[in-house]
Amino acid sequence: CVGCVWWFFGFYRKDKMDGESLSNLLKHTLLTLGLKIENIRGQCYDGAASMRGSYSGVAKRIKDENKLALYVHCYAHVLNLCVVDVSGKVVPIRNMFSTLNKIYTFIRASSKRYSIFERIQKESNLSNNTLKSLSDTRWSCRIEAIRSVINNFNSIVLTLEKINETDSIHGPDANSISNNIQNFEFLFCL
Repeated sequence: CVGCVWWFFGFYRKDKMDGESLSNLLKHTLLTLGLKIENIRGQCYDGAASMRGSYSGVAKRIKDENKLALYVHCYAHVLNLCVVDVSGKVVPIRNMFSTLNKIYTFIRASSKRYSIFERIQKESNLSNNTLKSLSDTRWSCRIEAIRSVINNFNSIVLTLEKINETDSIHGPDANSISNNIQNFEFLFCL
């Protein structure tokens, strides 16, 4: 857009994630960079109450100091939520993501199962590849979860086979997940 300037200031840690703490951090950062709050013309955040909240969110607090700082919901976040919702309506894709989640949860839920996975990875020289969890609010996390399964596919299969053979309680679950991930539909969707 003509006359617009988009800046990335950096990543900052906060102990508290409420509107007051986050707006104070934003104002402090702007001041440190020599920027004035009265020059803000737009704000764009996700839908979290601490960010967009109409009573005490960051958008409201900034708008109280600068009436020209119009708040617009982040369209990238809205698009992400739409993609997550639509992918949940396509049965094979929905099932693939459900299976991805089961892989992560099943292996990571037990230190014993995870140590089997790590040992198999080391034997395959893949010790720096780990499993990733899914996120509904960040599509990039879903892509990372897909990549982690693709990169670790053989290790995952071997881990599930080992658990199936040695664990009388969780073996059936391992076998079921193993059958699901070696199914053409799962592999195609992956």
